[in-house]
Amino acid sequence: MRPVTDVVVIGAGQSGLAATKALQAHGISPLVLEARDRAAGSWPCCYDSLKAFSPAGFSSMPGMPFPGDPDRYPTRDEVAGYLDSYAAALGVEIHTSTPAIRSSGTTTSGSGSMRSSWPPATVPASATSATWAL
Repeated sequence: MRPVTDVVVIGAGQSGLAATKALQAHGISPLVLEARDRAAGSWPCCYDSLKAFSPAGFSSMPGMPFPGDPDRYPTRDEVAGYLDSYAAALGVEIHTSTPAIRSSGTTTSGSGSMRSSWPPATVPASATSATWAL
């Protein structure tokens, strides 16, 4: 029988990484699944000239200031690189190129399960803006 993971976070973009940090603050080390090949959300796939909508000083993830001049607007590659660094600093298990295919419902005991190549989760947490079938 495969072990059950307490929490699986679906998506390793900004939301998934922030959710992971919040879970860590409560003593939970989740398994993170990311469909893409790196933990930077959709930033690496956006057009080359994209810049953040907010200055760097307001673009930080919890616990890690965005580097450089806080008044500048970071480029796509800077944001993607920052998210890569943030993901690495979290020190959790992040499985890239691993889409979550389905999440089952929650029972009265609070348990649920995920269908993927990884262990089932007591609590699957979706932190992705992508559409996927339940």
